[in-house]
Amino acid sequence: MKKCIALLILVLLLTFSTAAVAGAAGDITVLVNNHKIAFPDQKPYIDKNNRTLVPVRFVSEALGAQVDWNGETRVVTISKKDRTITLKIGESRATVNGQTRYFDTKAVITNSRTMVPLRFISECLGATVEWIAKTRTVRITVNNGYMIPEGTNLYVETPPPNNNNRVDIDIVISVEKNLEKQFADLQSILESKFGYQAAKEITDHCKSKKDRWSEVPDKWWTFNNQKINAGSMAGGYTVQVIVWLPGVK
Repeated sequence: MKKCIALLILVLLLTFSTAAVAGAAGDITVLVNNHKIAFPDQKPYIDKNNRTLVPVRFVSEALGAQVDWNGETRVVTISKKDRTITLKIGESRATVNGQTRYFDTKAVITNSRTMVPLRFISECLGATVEWIAKTRTVRITVNNGYMIPEGTNLYVETPPPNNNNRVDIDIVISVEKNLEKQFADLQSILESKFGYQAAKEITDHCKSKKDRWSEVPDKWWTFNNQKINAGSMAGGYTVQVIVWLPGVK
Protein backbone atom coordinates (compact mmCIF):
# COMPACT_ATOMS: atom_id res chain seq x y z
CA MET A 1 0.00 0.00 0.00
CA LYS A 2 2.79 2.38 0.94
CA LYS A 3 4.56 1.61 -2.33
CA CYS A 4 1.38 2.44 -4.28
CA ILE A 5 1.00 5.77 -2.49
CA ALA A 6 4.66 6.62 -3.09
CA LEU A 7 4.31 5.74 -6.76
CA LEU A 8 1.17 7.89 -7.06
CA ILE A 9 2.94 10.86 -5.47
CA LEU A 10 5.88 10.43 -7.86
CA VAL A 11 3.55 10.36 -10.87
CA LEU A 12 1.77 13.52 -9.68
CA LEU A 13 5.07 15.32 -9.12
CA LEU A 14 6.30 14.39 -12.58
CA THR A 15 3.00 15.52 -14.11
CA PHE A 16 3.08 18.93 -12.43
CA SER A 17 6.78 19.38 -13.20
CA THR A 18 6.17 18.65 -16.89
CA ALA A 19 3.26 21.10 -16.96
CA ALA A 20 5.36 23.80 -15.32
CA VAL A 21 8.18 23.33 -17.83
CA ALA A 22 5.72 23.40 -20.74
CA GLY A 23 4.21 26.63 -19.40
CA ALA A 24 7.64 28.22 -18.99
CA ALA A 25 8.50 27.30 -22.56
CA GLY A 26 5.31 28.74 -24.04
CA ASP A 27 5.20 31.10 -27.00
CA ILE A 28 6.21 34.72 -26.55
CA THR A 29 3.76 37.36 -27.75
CA VAL A 30 5.17 40.56 -29.26
CA LEU A 31 2.97 43.66 -29.44
CA VAL A 32 3.89 46.88 -31.27
CA ASN A 33 1.55 49.66 -30.13
CA ASN A 34 -0.84 46.88 -29.02
CA HIS A 35 -0.83 45.23 -32.47
CA LYS A 36 0.26 41.58 -32.33
CA ILE A 37 3.17 40.68 -34.62
CA ALA A 38 2.78 37.42 -36.52
CA PHE A 39 5.76 35.09 -36.90
CA PRO A 40 4.89 32.52 -39.62
CA ASP A 41 7.73 30.09 -38.95
CA GLN A 42 10.47 30.74 -36.40
CA LYS A 43 9.01 32.08 -33.14
CA PRO A 44 10.71 34.39 -30.63
CA TYR A 45 12.49 32.61 -27.79
CA ILE A 46 14.56 33.29 -24.69
CA ASP A 47 18.19 32.23 -25.14
CA LYS A 48 20.69 30.90 -22.60
CA ASN A 49 21.61 34.49 -21.69
CA ASN A 50 17.98 35.15 -20.70
CA ARG A 51 17.49 37.51 -23.66
CA THR A 52 14.51 37.46 -25.99
CA LEU A 53 15.59 36.87 -29.60
CA VAL A 54 13.24 37.59 -32.50
CA PRO A 55 13.35 37.26 -36.29
CA VAL A 56 14.82 40.61 -37.25
CA ARG A 57 12.70 41.33 -40.32
CA PHE A 58 9.23 41.05 -38.80
CA VAL A 59 9.85 43.26 -35.77
CA SER A 60 12.04 45.82 -37.55
CA GLU A 61 9.49 46.32 -40.34
CA ALA A 62 6.70 46.65 -37.75
CA LEU A 63 8.76 49.49 -36.27
CA GLY A 64 8.96 51.18 -39.67
CA ALA A 65 12.51 50.13 -40.51
CA GLN A 66 14.00 48.52 -43.62
CA VAL A 67 16.06 45.34 -43.33
CA ASP A 68 18.87 44.25 -45.68
CA TRP A 69 20.80 40.97 -45.44
CA ASN A 70 24.27 40.31 -46.87
CA GLY A 71 24.70 36.54 -47.06
CA GLU A 72 28.41 36.71 -47.91
CA THR A 73 29.40 38.80 -44.90
CA ARG A 74 26.54 37.54 -42.70
CA VAL A 75 25.69 41.12 -41.81
CA VAL A 76 22.18 42.50 -41.31
CA THR A 77 21.51 46.23 -41.76
CA ILE A 78 18.46 47.91 -40.24
CA SER A 79 17.63 51.42 -41.47
CA LYS A 80 15.01 53.92 -40.32
CA LYS A 81 15.17 57.58 -41.32
CA ASP A 82 18.26 58.91 -39.50
CA ARG A 83 19.23 55.62 -37.82
CA THR A 84 21.30 52.77 -39.23
CA ILE A 85 22.13 49.62 -37.29
CA THR A 86 24.44 46.86 -38.51
CA LEU A 87 24.99 43.51 -36.78
CA LYS A 88 27.08 40.51 -37.70
CA ILE A 89 25.96 36.97 -36.94
CA GLY A 90 27.84 35.48 -33.99
CA GLU A 91 28.88 38.84 -32.51
CA SER A 92 27.74 40.71 -29.39
CA ARG A 93 28.08 44.18 -30.81
CA ALA A 94 26.42 46.42 -33.34
CA THR A 95 27.24 49.64 -35.12
CA VAL A 96 24.60 52.31 -34.54
CA ASN A 97 25.10 55.42 -36.69
CA GLY A 98 28.82 54.70 -36.78
CA GLN A 99 29.19 54.11 -33.04
CA THR A 100 29.91 50.65 -31.61
CA ARG A 101 27.45 49.40 -29.01
CA TYR A 102 27.51 46.11 -27.14
CA PHE A 103 24.77 43.76 -25.95
CA ASP A 104 24.99 40.71 -23.69
CA THR A 105 24.05 37.97 -26.14
CA LYS A 106 24.71 37.20 -29.82
CA ALA A 107 22.86 37.56 -33.09
CA VAL A 108 22.32 34.05 -34.49
CA ILE A 109 20.62 32.18 -37.31
CA THR A 110 17.89 29.75 -36.23
CA ASN A 111 15.89 27.77 -38.79
CA SER A 112 17.18 30.08 -41.55
CA ARG A 113 15.96 33.18 -39.68
CA THR A 114 18.27 35.91 -38.43
CA MET A 115 17.54 36.25 -34.72
CA VAL A 116 18.48 39.44 -32.88
CA PRO A 117 18.02 40.75 -29.31
CA LEU A 118 14.57 42.34 -29.25
CA ARG A 119 15.11 45.01 -26.60
CA PHE A 120 18.41 46.21 -28.06
CA ILE A 121 17.03 46.62 -31.59
CA SER A 122 13.76 48.20 -30.46
CA GLU A 123 15.46 50.76 -28.23
CA CYS A 124 17.99 51.60 -30.95
CA LEU A 125 15.01 52.40 -33.19
CA GLY A 126 13.60 54.77 -30.57
CA ALA A 127 10.96 52.49 -29.04
CA THR A 128 10.33 51.60 -25.42
CA VAL A 129 10.10 47.94 -24.35
CA GLU A 130 8.20 46.31 -21.50
CA TRP A 131 8.37 42.61 -20.54
CA ILE A 132 5.23 41.16 -18.93
CA ALA A 133 6.41 37.92 -17.35
CA LYS A 134 2.98 36.65 -16.33
CA THR A 135 1.75 36.42 -19.93
CA ARG A 136 5.17 36.14 -21.62
CA THR A 137 4.40 39.28 -23.59
CA VAL A 138 6.76 41.93 -24.93
CA ARG A 139 5.04 45.30 -25.35
CA ILE A 140 6.85 47.72 -27.66
CA THR A 141 5.67 51.33 -27.82
CA VAL A 142 6.63 53.71 -30.62
CA ASN A 143 5.98 57.45 -30.81
CA ASN A 144 4.00 57.52 -27.55
CA GLY A 145 1.87 54.65 -28.83
CA TYR A 146 1.05 56.04 -32.29
CA MET A 147 1.87 54.44 -35.62
CA ILE A 148 3.17 57.18 -37.93
CA PRO A 149 2.76 56.40 -41.67
CA GLU A 150 6.06 56.32 -43.55
CA GLY A 151 6.49 59.36 -45.81
CA THR A 152 3.64 61.35 -44.30
CA ASN A 153 3.26 65.02 -45.26
CA LEU A 154 1.98 65.87 -41.80
CA TYR A 155 4.07 67.69 -39.23
CA VAL A 156 4.10 65.29 -36.27
CA GLU A 157 5.76 65.80 -32.91
CA THR A 158 5.66 63.26 -30.07
CA PRO A 159 7.29 64.91 -27.04
CA PRO A 160 8.67 62.78 -24.21
CA PRO A 161 6.03 61.75 -21.64
CA ASN A 162 7.44 64.11 -18.99
CA ASN A 163 7.24 67.25 -21.18
CA ASN A 164 6.13 70.42 -19.41
CA ASN A 165 3.39 71.18 -21.94
CA ARG A 166 1.66 67.84 -21.17
CA VAL A 167 1.29 67.11 -24.89
CA ASP A 168 1.04 63.49 -26.06
CA ILE A 169 1.16 64.23 -29.80
CA ASP A 170 0.94 67.40 -31.90
CA ILE A 171 -0.20 67.02 -35.53
CA VAL A 172 -0.32 69.86 -38.05
CA ILE A 173 -2.09 69.74 -41.44
CA SER A 174 -1.03 72.26 -44.10
CA VAL A 175 -3.30 73.53 -46.89
CA GLU A 176 -0.19 73.87 -49.05
CA LYS A 177 0.18 70.08 -49.21
CA ASN A 178 -2.06 67.24 -50.41
CA LEU A 179 -5.03 67.53 -48.04
CA GLU A 180 -6.58 64.18 -48.96
CA LYS A 181 -3.39 62.29 -48.08
CA GLN A 182 -2.90 64.30 -44.89
CA PHE A 183 -6.44 63.57 -43.71
CA ALA A 184 -5.94 59.86 -44.44
CA ASP A 185 -2.68 59.87 -42.48
CA LEU A 186 -4.29 61.80 -39.61
CA GLN A 187 -7.05 59.21 -39.32
CA SER A 188 -4.49 56.39 -39.45
CA ILE A 189 -2.40 57.92 -36.65
CA LEU A 190 -5.36 58.54 -34.37
CA GLU A 191 -6.88 55.14 -35.12
CA SER A 192 -3.68 53.39 -34.02
CA LYS A 193 -4.32 54.59 -30.46
CA PHE A 194 -8.00 55.53 -30.15
CA GLY A 195 -9.76 53.23 -32.62
CA TYR A 196 -11.70 53.78 -35.83
CA GLN A 197 -14.76 55.67 -34.58
CA ALA A 198 -12.82 58.27 -32.58
CA ALA A 199 -10.29 58.78 -35.39
CA LYS A 200 -13.00 59.20 -38.02
CA GLU A 201 -14.98 61.70 -35.92
CA ILE A 202 -11.95 63.93 -35.37
CA THR A 203 -10.75 63.64 -38.97
CA ASP A 204 -14.20 64.41 -40.40
CA HIS A 205 -14.29 67.58 -38.30
CA CYS A 206 -10.89 68.64 -39.66
CA LYS A 207 -12.00 68.00 -43.26
CA SER A 208 -13.99 71.23 -43.25
CA LYS A 209 -10.63 72.86 -44.02
CA LYS A 210 -10.78 73.04 -47.83
CA ASP A 211 -8.38 75.93 -48.34
CA ARG A 212 -6.74 78.77 -46.46
CA TRP A 213 -10.02 80.65 -45.98
CA SER A 214 -12.00 77.73 -44.56
CA GLU A 215 -12.56 77.63 -40.83
CA VAL A 216 -12.41 74.57 -38.58
CA PRO A 217 -14.23 75.50 -35.35
CA ASP A 218 -12.18 74.70 -32.27
CA LYS A 219 -13.56 71.48 -30.76
CA TRP A 220 -12.70 69.20 -27.85
CA TRP A 221 -13.14 65.43 -27.40
CA THR A 222 -12.30 62.95 -24.66
CA PHE A 223 -11.25 59.41 -25.55
CA ASN A 224 -9.47 56.92 -23.27
CA ASN A 225 -9.21 59.62 -20.57
CA GLN A 226 -7.29 61.88 -22.97
CA LYS A 227 -8.39 65.31 -24.14
CA ILE A 228 -8.07 66.05 -27.86
CA ASN A 229 -8.69 69.36 -29.57
CA ALA A 230 -8.57 70.52 -33.18
CA GLY A 231 -9.21 73.77 -34.98
CA SER A 232 -8.13 76.35 -37.55
CA MET A 233 -9.00 80.01 -38.02
CA ALA A 234 -10.21 81.34 -41.37
CA GLY A 235 -7.16 82.69 -43.16
CA GLY A 236 -4.83 80.20 -41.51
CA TYR A 237 -2.65 77.82 -43.47
CA THR A 238 -2.84 74.95 -40.98
CA VAL A 239 -5.13 72.78 -38.89
CA GLN A 240 -3.67 71.77 -35.56
CA VAL A 241 -4.67 68.60 -33.71
CA ILE A 242 -3.33 68.19 -30.17
CA VAL A 243 -3.73 65.12 -28.01
CA TRP A 244 -3.03 65.83 -24.36
CA LEU A 245 -1.57 63.41 -21.85
CA PRO A 246 -4.00 61.52 -19.57
CA GLY A 247 -5.27 63.66 -16.70
CA VAL A 248 -5.03 67.01 -18.50
CA LYS A 249 -8.32 68.90 -18.07
